[in-house]
Amino acid sequence: MDGRFALLCASLAVWLAAPAHAADEPAASTEAMKPFQLVRTLNALQDQTGVGNRAAHSAQRALLQRIGEEMGKAPAETWADAKNGRALISYVLSGGDAEILKRLIDDKVEIAGVDLNLSAAAVAYAERRSDEARALLSKIDARKVEPSLAAHVALVQGIVYAAREPEEAIKRFELARLLAPGSLVEQGALRRQTMLASKLGRWDQAEKLAAQYLRRFGKAVYAPTFYREIAEQLAGEPDTRDEDQFSRLTKLFALLGEKERRQTYLLLAERAILGGKIKMARFAADRASELYPEGSAERARLQVYGAAANVASDQTSAGLSLLEAVDRNRLGERDTLLADAAQEVGDDVLREPGPMADAAPNGEPIPPEQLAPEQASPMVGLARKSIGKADELLKAAKK
Repeated sequence: MDGRFALLCASLAVWLAAPAHAADEPAASTEAMKPFQLVRTLNALQDQTGVGNRAAHSAQRALLQRIGEEMGKAPAETWADAKNGRALISYVLSGGDAEILKRLIDDKVEIAGVDLNLSAAAVAYAERRSDEARALLSKIDARKVEPSLAAHVALVQGIVYAAREPEEAIKRFELARLLAPGSLVEQGALRRQTMLASKLGRWDQAEKLAAQYLRRFGKAVYAPTFYREIAEQLAGEPDTRDEDQFSRLTKLFALLGEKERRQTYLLLAERAILGGKIKMARFAADRASELYPEGSAERARLQVYGAAANVASDQTSAGLSLLEAVDRNRLGERDTLLADAAQEVGDDVLREPGPMADAAPNGEPIPPEQLAPEQASPMVGLARKSIGKADELLKAAKK
């Protein structure tokens, strides 16, 4: 740990351990930190989460609460200092209690150095009134905001724009990253920009952004959330990747530590098979199987995912062979249901059809929409049988 940060943590621990009313005592009042100093400490603590400092992450909640207590009892003249005014907005945008700011606005207390629209927008954002926050933030140019606050504003603009104005959101995320390199703000902006690029179908751009995140923030406290988001997003893509694209994904995942890599592959395999993405499920199951030991519960799960992918494609026999080799004792209920459904669909596909099974009594071909699920598509059959077995499980649990 950096020596300066260690000193900061030690000082912070002493301050947090002191009673909240200590600043009211004459001896302590001269040592009380001002709002801008408190928020500067908070930002330093939050930035440490980007390098995986879990102690900093754990201290963050207590510090947010204590800062709120100190700001709540600050006299009105405190906010005549522009540094304190901007610190209050930063505090709210960083997850702090918005009630302090809301009360000051209601009491018409002057908050120096802050546009009234920005104050109102910060409250609306904290209270999850996204439409109102977006309307207010659209009147603000983050590039003209004081540097200590500008990156936070750009990030929040990107967040509230994302649902309806994705192109504008991307611009704001890029600006936030430019204004606060190496910070928690940049980390959040990069993660969100990656997911947004993927949702817009810009797979190449999303992969490049993801690689940047993994190289720079792969050890961050919040990185596991990003890994899950990557898996969910990839499982939602059209199942059209070719070998070259899968090779690029392998290189991307190689940036993860071994534990994180195998967990992400496992999650991707599960999400992909449940979403009917056969090629992606097979790719992820194959890669993850290389990372889990033989005989592990995870290896058994991956055998089921790989088998289901084969059953639902043109490799039904190979899928059924894989299913026979699965140790069912190592599966949870959900994966057992999937294995049972895959077995039934595979058996249906290989079962010798009766005479004229694919024709109506008059000899005409049966339209695809009238075929049985396993005749129309093994994947559809697998999905329907999985749902049916899940319903059976739920009904049994209610008895």
